[in-house]
Amino acid sequence: MEDLFDTEEKLDKQKQEEEEIVKKLKADQRKKMLEARVDNEEKLKEMLPPLPDKKYQIIYIDPPWKYSFSRSTNREIENQYPTMELEDIKKLPIGNLAEDNSILFLWATSPKLEEALEVLNAYGFKYVTHGIWDKRRIGMGYYFRGIHELLLIGKKGALPVPKPKNRPASIVGIRRKKHSKKPVEFYRIIEKMYPDTTKIEIFSRINREGWDAWGFEEGALPAPEYTKLWREKWEK
Repeated sequence: MEDLFDTEEKLDKQKQEEEEIVKKLKADQRKKMLEARVDNEEKLKEMLPPLPDKKYQIIYIDPPWKYSFSRSTNREIENQYPTMELEDIKKLPIGNLAEDNSILFLWATSPKLEEALEVLNAYGFKYVTHGIWDKRRIGMGYYFRGIHELLLIGKKGALPVPKPKNRPASIVGIRRKKHSKKPVEFYRIIEKMYPDTTKIEIFSRINREGWDAWGFEEGALPAPEYTKLWREKWEK
């Protein structure tokens, strides 16, 4: 009987030791991820290139929202791409890019809706409506598991509304692919809504004909020197 108790005690002790090892490994992993996140955010601030010296009728932006509620380190937004604080996003002089009569298309997730409206107003636009991207793929969430994102529309001045034949449905169903990447179909939707207008995408991921681009991903920077800077700093 004593041998049995000894064995159980040894097993309990071994289990505790294993749990401590796992806990330490998780803590080390989280520390490394946090350090990498801070490093990425500092690089992002250092690499902000000047905005173009011109004005646009259409501004399209997917802000790099910062989230603070993730409990799983391997799925945190900041581990997928660098993020910015709300005040830093609001301070970007995006309003300087807007023509007197212009439209802002701004992406937001449900938890960021209030902040998105703050950003929209900070850029000098008035909220008018929004569309919904149905991702056809369930995601994370503490109340509802998210399956959609919002594309807010803000208006400045009196740019005419799209012609009836060019107005899309308010819900667009396209299966989500790469993390945070928005479907190319939304470029086509905006182009159809507002043909023959000047357009720029902020925090762009691609170069697209008919659009100017300002962002941090290769191929979307506004001049060769920024592409070089991206390669030298971002990929380290």
